[in-house]
Amino acid sequence: FRTEYSNFIGRNAGYQACCNSNSNFIGTGAGLGARCSSNSNFIGESAGQYASNSCSSNFIGNSAGYQAVCACYSNFIGDQAGYQACCAYYSNFIGAGAGYQAYCSCNSNFMGVSAGVSACCVTYSNFIGWSAGNAAKYSVCSIFEGREAGYNACRVSLSNFIGDQAGYQACCAYYS
Repeated sequence: FRTEYSNFIGRNAGYQACCNSNSNFIGTGAGLGARCSSNSNFIGESAGQYASNSCSSNFIGNSAGYQAVCACYSNFIGDQAGYQACCAYYSNFIGAGAGYQAYCSCNSNFMGVSAGVSACCVTYSNFIGWSAGNAAKYSVCSIFEGREAGYNACRVSLSNFIGDQAGYQACCAYYS
């Protein structure tokens, strides 16, 4: 189980890591049991601790990307951001708890505390604000901006929702 050209700084950082070349695990327990997460940076206590197949990603914050799976080319910044994220490609989750259990979020941005906590199948969309897109599902090419904007939005395409709770429970909204 080769791990080459990597840096492990902190107690138990990368302790049981395997196949994580060109990576940096910085912090107590960072990348402790990470698997196949090459070209990545896990910075913070327990960041990426049990992450797997999360290549070319950055997990920054306490427990950021803790158990992330297949989170490639993505950034999780904030305490517990992307904690159990799965299949998040080319996406950004910024804020404490952002993308905590996000699933299949591609080419999207979630910015704010608890933004996109359990977002599912979101592509080319932006959620900006506290709890924005918290439980959004199947959103494509849309923008949600404001506190709890798009909180529980479902099947939204090519739409914009701006303001407190804008599009909170929007369903089947196209070109809105």
